[in-house]
Amino acid sequence: MGPDQKLLDAMSKMMDEKMAKLATKTDFESLKGEIKGLRDENKLLREEINAMRRAARQTERRVEVLETQLRKNNLVLRGINYQPNADLLQVVKHFFANVLLVGKEILIESVRRIGPRSGKGGMLIVSLAMYQDKWLLIKAAPRLNGTGYSVSQDFPFSVRQRRSKLLRVRAELRKQKPGLVGLLRLDKLIVDNVAYDWDDEVGLRAGDLSRGVGEVAGVNISAVVAALQSEAPRGSHHGMEQSNAAAA
Repeated sequence: MGPDQKLLDAMSKMMDEKMAKLATKTDFESLKGEIKGLRDENKLLREEINAMRRAARQTERRVEVLETQLRKNNLVLRGINYQPNADLLQVVKHFFANVLLVGKEILIESVRRIGPRSGKGGMLIVSLAMYQDKWLLIKAAPRLNGTGYSVSQDFPFSVRQRRSKLLRVRAELRKQKPGLVGLLRLDKLIVDNVAYDWDDEVGLRAGDLSRGVGEVAGVNISAVVAALQSEAPRGSHHGMEQSNAAAA
């Protein structure tokens, strides 16, 4: 093999090594581009999913508002005993007049039994003809304290869930700060003129804040909020918080 051939072989080897390095660099740049593309695509997908979740929540809230409107004249009665074949309309009229001691005649559109037909302390859904009558009956509800009876508003399941958690937040506040005034209005807890609501993702929210809060009226409630968030959703049966008044 002459000198010229050796030189050609050396040059060829050198070119092969450079080409190999060049191919490796090109592959790397290509891989980087693919990774960036996947990241961008993943970001877009997350944004789309978040947008869909927001839209779903807005739809749920609109349905909830409509359902609340449909139930606005309803009351839920608990603890009333009656015979399985009893006329529920007369049972409720007797309860209003002789237990709640409401002198005004209450116009009732319908009475619906929830649960077994045993008539022993079951739940009755009462639809009233007049919205004003509902509040007349609710104002009389404190007379039921200690009787085993209860009267409460009829809320959609999602509202009942939020109210239940807000009631437990209020109980913790009163435990740590006796005498604290917390009023429950629909699905809002009012403390020191601040309205708090519940969101399963962020927990307890104050006013228009989208983030959760862990302190109310100087009381640290982060532990109870975390415990409530960790709870699995309850079934959607027609259960609700026990209360003699709609919002104490």
